[in-house]
Amino acid sequence: MALDAARAIVARDGLRALSVRSIATRMGYAAGTLYQLFADLDDLIITMNCETLEMLAATANKVELKGDPADVLIRLADVYIRLVTREPKRWNAVFEYSPPAGRAMPERYQQAVGNLLALVQKVIGPLFRPGQEARRLHEARVMWSGLYGIMTLASSRKSSVEIDPASMVHSLAKTYIAGIRALNPPGARASRKAHPHRV
Repeated sequence: MALDAARAIVARDGLRALSVRSIATRMGYAAGTLYQLFADLDDLIITMNCETLEMLAATANKVELKGDPADVLIRLADVYIRLVTREPKRWNAVFEYSPPAGRAMPERYQQAVGNLLALVQKVIGPLFRPGQEARRLHEARVMWSGLYGIMTLASSRKSSVEIDPASMVHSLAKTYIAGIRALNPPGARASRKAHPHRV
């Protein structure tokens, strides 16, 4: 019930409107009731954001991953666009929230983020050579950051021009994959296999 109340408040007024009092008022309970369910407001927000990320992962995992990496990334991005467009303030809450100094994010949150990054890594994996795992992870983070940036700009309405997020994200995915292929051409991968001791 507390999470339902929190999601409703965030969906309407954004993360800044969320407080123990606002949640308790919506639930119809005393503010102290919340502390019987969560350690504090931060605990509730983190749990809410975990559920948001897990919802995205569950939906994205239904996407067909076979085919050209650029096409697959576009299909994954379209899932994200649909979800963000439907509840923009809920998704913004994931990125707007910062935990108090010295407070680490729980394993559940880290796993949720890791699952999304792993999905992108799986798609772009064939474009990298063995031993390039760190770079592959870096590129997956770049892709998610670019996707988030476009959707944030589109939902904030701060741009002076009309933004078509789907068109921009599709261009991002195609250019992104083309760039990886240019830096990791198939011939270079084959050359490395033919000369395993060459640095």
